[in-house]
Amino acid sequence: LPTTSLVVESEVYGREEDKEKILKILSVVESNDSQMSVIPIVGMGGVGKTTLVQLVYNDESLKDKFDLKAWACVSDEFDAVKVTKNILEAVSSGEKCDYENFDMLQVKLKGILSNKKFLVVLDDIWNDDYGKWDILRRPFLAGKPGSTIIITTRQESVAKIIGHGELPFPSLISLTFVDMSNWEEWHGIEGVINLPQLQELNIRSCPKLVRVPYLLLPSLCELQAKECNELVLNHMQNLESLTQIRLKKIFGLTSVIKAFVEFPFTLESLSVDECDDVVTLWP
Repeated sequence: LPTTSLVVESEVYGREEDKEKILKILSVVESNDSQMSVIPIVGMGGVGKTTLVQLVYNDESLKDKFDLKAWACVSDEFDAVKVTKNILEAVSSGEKCDYENFDMLQVKLKGILSNKKFLVVLDDIWNDDYGKWDILRRPFLAGKPGSTIIITTRQESVAKIIGHGELPFPSLISLTFVDMSNWEEWHGIEGVINLPQLQELNIRSCPKLVRVPYLLLPSLCELQAKECNELVLNHMQNLESLTQIRLKKIFGLTSVIKAFVEFPFTLESLSVDECDDVVTLWP
């Protein structure tokens, strides 16, 4: 049988922490400027991926954050027509869809999703053919910024293809960008980028970089930024391990603590140099 969005919460134990982690990511991508974000949940069969997403999908805190919600079970047969029809019926308040023409289905779904913020779950995806995913996702691009698709899969290859950007370099420890004077956008990455092992981040002489995904940096210890825009700092999250910050010539920086959505109070060393717009360190 295909899965559904229904879950008996009283019979689920030990998933609260995992649910809160996903809700936290959702709260970030739901409020960002990306047209659509994809959150992959990866794990072997039987570990409770579907149950976890059911809990998230039905959480009261999301009730008023999305205009439309839909759930579709994909399974091992990636039938784009069937999945599109299921989603179309869900966002049409259960109205039965008799279309069989795929083009008509996609055009109809695009029209309904247009300028709406939606949450869609695609459960149990097996197929890692990017061409099929690229066709399926096209109507979703009409949604409002903050629209989100959550996928569950047993295969990491699916997550890398569909959730491009979510886990690009999971083992990266050190990352440096230097003298990239024309770089304006962290190209090809939407929504959230997770760098779970990154310990050192160095961004120097990137003055035009203003379009940055939300960066989840739970292991980051040392941050250096020079000759770049304050917006780079604005998009850093999960900084509970950060102990050293060195800032020099940060454009638009008026308050160090306000530059970070979640200020790292684990700091041991803070250096601020030649930041002419700074009015106060603390608000």
